[in-house]
Parts: sequence; C-alpha cells; structure tokens
Amino acid sequence: MCVAVSARSLDPPAPPHKKKTHHTRSLLTTLDDHLAFLLWTLIIGTGLLGVPTVWLAVALFARSGAGLLVALVTTAAAAWAAATPLPPDDGRRPPPWAEAFCRYLITRSVRILNPRPDGSPGLAVRCAPGAAASIAALAASSTPMLVATEPHSTLPMGMLLAFHPHAQHLLPPHARPPPALVGARILASSACFAVPLVRHVWWWLGVRPADRASVRAGFAAARAGRGPPALALCPGGVAEVAFLTPTPRPPAPKTETLFLRSRTGFVREALRSGASLVPAFTLGQTSMFSWTPPPLLPRRALKRLARAVGFMPLWVHNGWGAPLPRRDARLTVLVGAGLVAREGVDAVAAGEDPEPEPATVTAVRDDFIEALCGLVEQMKGGVAGEEATRVVVV
Repeated sequence: MCVAVSARSLDPPAPPHKKKTHHTRSLLTTLDDHLAFLLWTLIIGTGLLGVPTVWLAVALFARSGAGLLVALVTTAAAAWAAATPLPPDDGRRPPPWAEAFCRYLITRSVRILNPRPDGSPGLAVRCAPGAAASIAALAASSTPMLVATEPHSTLPMGMLLAFHPHAQHLLPPHARPPPALVGARILASSACFAVPLVRHVWWWLGVRPADRASVRAGFAAARAGRGPPALALCPGGVAEVAFLTPTPRPPAPKTETLFLRSRTGFVREALRSGASLVPAFTLGQTSMFSWTPPPLLPRRALKRLARAVGFMPLWVHNGWGAPLPRRDARLTVLVGAGLVAREGVDAVAAGEDPEPEPATVTAVRDDFIEALCGLVEQMKGGVAGEEATRVVVV
C-alpha cells in the first residue's frame, strides 16, 4: 500500500491558540455576512411594521418611563426621516458614509450566497449567445435599454445584486454582466419610497420609483448620455408573490409563475421612447427564501392588499424563522438579446407625446414573453442544479 505524504503533512501541528483564532475569525466572518441581511430586515421592518408604534404600545402597557422615552425618541427619529426630502436626481453620489453603508450591504449580501464548486461566488450572470454583442451595440448607438427581469419571488435580490457596481469586483470576469448593464437604474415599487429610512437607502443604492415619470426621465437621460444606458425592473411586480409555491424536492421541476399577460405599461413606455427590451431571468431566487403569509387571509385578499399598499405582507425567512437566505442559495441571472423597438423616437425628439397602438403593444409583449421563455429553456441546462425549471405565464 502506498500512502502519499505532502510537505504540509510533515509540518509540526499548529499551536492550539492559532486554531482557536482561525475558528473565531470564521465565526466572526459568518456573523458579519449575516448582519447584512439582518440590516435589510431591520430597515424594512422599521418602516413597514411601525416600530415606533410598537414601542409606544409596549411603553403604555408596561407603564415604563424608559420605554416611553425610547418610544418618543424613535418616533421623533422616524418623523425626521419622513420629513427629510430625498436628494435631487441629478447623478450626484451619496455621502461617503452612505456609500460605505450601501457597499457593505451589497458585498455582504453577495458573500452570504453559497459559493459554487469552483470557488466562485454564488452569484453569476450568464448571457445567451450573441446577447453581449447585442447589448454592446445598443449602448454604442445610444439606444436606451429596459432590462425586464423575472421573476419577482419574495425579494427580487438578483436584479439588484447582479447589476450593482459594488458587486462587480466580487465576480470573476466570465460571471459579470455586460458593461452597459453595470450600474443600471433599478426601478422598484413606489411604496418603498413612502416609508421613512427605507426610501433613503433605496435612493443611495441607485433605486428609483417604478412610475411613468421615472421611466421617461431615465430613458431621456440615457439617450442624452447623462445617465446609465439601462433601466431594470420586474414587470410582473408584487402580484407574482401571490402565485408563489413551495420549492419541490428534486427531481420535480420548480414552477415559476410570471404575471405578464395583463402587463403592458413597460412595453408601452419602451415603444414610446424607442428603447430596447432586454429579457432577463434569475434562477434560484424563489428558493432563496421561505415565506409565511399572514394567517387567516385567503389568496384573493392578499392580492387586493398587495395592490392597495404596493407590497405583499410576508414574513421572509430561511425556513427556521430567521430573516436570512437559505444556506444553499445561489443566484444565476440569465440575460438575452435586446428586442429593438424604434417606434416613437422621432415623435419624442419632436416634443410630441406618442401613444403606441394597442395591437402593437400586445404584439411586442407577446414577443417579449416568447423571448423570455426561450431564454430560460435555452440556458437553464447549462446551470448546475437549475435544469428542472418550468415557466408558467398568466
């Protein structure tokens, strides 16, 4: 019997304190990685769940002077954050401390994902054949792009992490998005900008409201070279959350339900501005979190509530109740070639307000759905662990 002995195995064993230091450093790194998602939860919870109100109720119930003082201070801070106006959307960078905070959130959110077998991060961008060249040509011709990314899942983290500049140095060159998509202006539900503190964090991250004014301003800035050439949004929106189903055990296929048949606003704005629709799909995002809906509320009531407030009230967790992603979570963002729509360019340049024909909008929407489904069918076989993905469009 032959036993291979390496030079490392002949070295004297490390002192016990060094091993302890290594394990301590590993534990601190793990806690630091999870802190990013804890901060996400605290930021959202502070605005959406009304922590000042909870503090005030606890203080009155317990008749605690200290609790009442904390409630008053927290309420005052929330009121100050609500009254503080957002900075102008003129391309200025956020304050250094805010940019450092956003960099921490993005980088730690990427590092907490499960690394791939080759040691690369658990986040990657894969372009379909010819997609990178198509996007580069659109950017060179100053044609604005609208990256329509599906699905929404519980939290559309893939779109934000994949295109944010702070995440690029963590990705190997073959897993980065095309340069024209780096720094794309992310568009999110307007409800995020009606919440104290939350709206400032989204603004510092480069996220803007997904309304008509923001989309048209983004396209105009892209065409004039004053802003990023691409905008990114999830056209299905929070309505897709009502169609979420638990991830089945392999080899059963995962089912992603996309709410796109009645969505025409993003197509209409792209046609109006002559923008190119770029299909994108994030694999692994739905299984990134578990979710618990409010008890005693049927799905129809959840849909109406989400439509009224702009978000779906869910408790998002890792399966054990902690507001963290699953330990095996990996995200792969598939990007396809752009669908060029030149309608409306001349009219917009002339200062007119063109409205595309409904038949044209419907046809382009159907083409986009076909391209998106084809992208998933074409690319999913090349991504480990994501071969069994079934897309349903409603």
